[in-house]
Amino acid sequence: MFKTLYIIPCIVVSLFEFFSGKGVFATKEFFPGDFLLEYAGELISAEEGENREETLPSVFRFFFKCKDKGYCIDATTPKVNQVGRFVNHGEKQEINSSMKVLLNDGLPVLCLFAIKHIKADMEILYDYGIFL
Repeated sequence: MFKTLYIIPCIVVSLFEFFSGKGVFATKEFFPGDFLLEYAGELISAEEGENREETLPSVFRFFFKCKDKGYCIDATTPKVNQVGRFVNHGEKQEINSSMKVLLNDGLPVLCLFAIKHIKADMEILYDYGIFL
């Protein structure tokens, strides 16, 4: 049913065989408030992200605001252990995680946290809603 593509501690990225897509699954139990993963990629300005979208559209760009400044995490170019880009959108009743903006040395970092109990082998899902 699934083909494992990447494994990092507590998380696995799998290819769905019944349709063309990927998903992120827990390999252990998580509880509300637990850190799941970072949405990693190149941190750029929202303006640069929009310019890139015009020349090369990508579903792996996450636009957000932090301290009244617009940013984009561009995860278009895959890197090892960059699994956040494969987390799928869930419907309201399915959502079990939430994206939060944290600061690390003054720079914003996007982190996904559990908002519900997540059992091992469950897919991690969040609301892609506009984060501006």
